[in-house]
Amino acid sequence: MFTNEDLLHFFDCMMEPEKHKRDFFNNLSDEVDDPSVKGVLENIAMDEQRQIQLIQRIMDLVNGAQYRRKKKKKNIKKIQDDRRLENQGDT
Repeated sequence: MFTNEDLLHFFDCMMEPEKHKRDFFNNLSDEVDDPSVKGVLENIAMDEQRQIQLIQRIMDLVNGAQYRRKKKKKNIKKIQDDRRLENQGDT
């Protein structure tokens, strides 16, 4: 059985390639002059964005809105811990 943390990690890992593909197709569409090809590339980028949004919704369902707050709290705690270590080095 998977824990919520396992599932969140899995979906978080799924999201990164989707973001890269979205950015790739957006950048590629900027380089293309043919309007029909540009439109296809933009549609693919929009599909990748929808995938990102679906993955985020799944993550929110797995752990509710707590996931985003939990991630922020971890980052804040790490910053506080880093500052504490820096201050200890000054003494």
